[in-house]
Amino acid sequence: MKAGDIVMRLDATQTRANLAIVTKRLDELAAPGSTAQS
Repeated sequence: MKAGDIVMRLDATQTRANLAIVTKRLDELAAPGSTAQS
């Protein structure tokens, strides 16, 4: 292995799914009257 070799390739589909989950959770927490608990 040398500098510049690809060690791991990120899967954009999984990344987008994770982003959607986090974004939804943040929206729920920011919603007026939210009763979300950790």
